[in-house]
Amino acid sequence: LAAPLEVDVPIFATADSTTIMLRVQVPDGARPLEVLELEFFGSRLLIAGLLPDGARLVPNPPKDIKKALARACKLEARPWTFVGGLEFEIRVELAACEGLARSAEFRIPGIEDVALRFDVPTVADTKLRIAAAGSMVLHDIEILGRLR
Repeated sequence: LAAPLEVDVPIFATADSTTIMLRVQVPDGARPLEVLELEFFGSRLLIAGLLPDGARLVPNPPKDIKKALARACKLEARPWTFVGGLEFEIRVELAACEGLARSAEFRIPGIEDVALRFDVPTVADTKLRIAAAGSMVLHDIEILGRLR
């Protein structure tokens, strides 16, 4: 996939929820967004957006893109694709918690409600990594939460 974008995510207070929002657009007349991969605290979500009968969500796919797409073809098709003119928001929502782990969700509101839930440690800084094949413009990144 194309060179990944990495966003440093600081340590946030665990007593409060934290939301990371990325506002994205597939430009009109541009190559559609074929594959989008999100990685956070080692949990990965691959979205294959241009398969013949709809998109597929692949939680924690193999690192090899061919194997990941082969797995995608075996999963349930979603009735949407990332075509030119589409604007959407990717959210990573971290729940408030007590202890050493908190739950998080990748969400794409209006396109897919909950794509992947996973647990993350609360003890270290991390990066949110985004990789793509196709056209995508990142308009804005917003992180809402209270720092420790």
